[in-house]
Amino acid sequence: MAIRSKAPGKTLREPWHSVSIVPGRNPCDAVLAYPRRRMLSSEAVRLPLAGCSDPEHCQCHYQHHADRRAGARRTDDSGSATARADAPAKNRRRPGERRARD
Repeated sequence: MAIRSKAPGKTLREPWHSVSIVPGRNPCDAVLAYPRRRMLSSEAVRLPLAGCSDPEHCQCHYQHHADRRAGARRTDDSGSATARADAPAKNRRRPGERRARD
């Protein structure tokens, strides 16, 4: 999806922009049967869905997300450079082990 830049005439691309379908007030069977998941906006199905029972009054809409993933990708993904930045580094080398041939 193209996003407008602050600079005139320029657009930015967000490759992982995604959407999910939010059912309307009186959702039809087609939207209730549709999987509840995020999809890339470039791959999103058009609303109203093909099997909508009342396409002229459909109130379903997209919810926009910056990323297709709903949560952190890894269990230790805290946004820091290392998973355990507060833990001191432990030297596991044995004395004389490095560069024994030098």
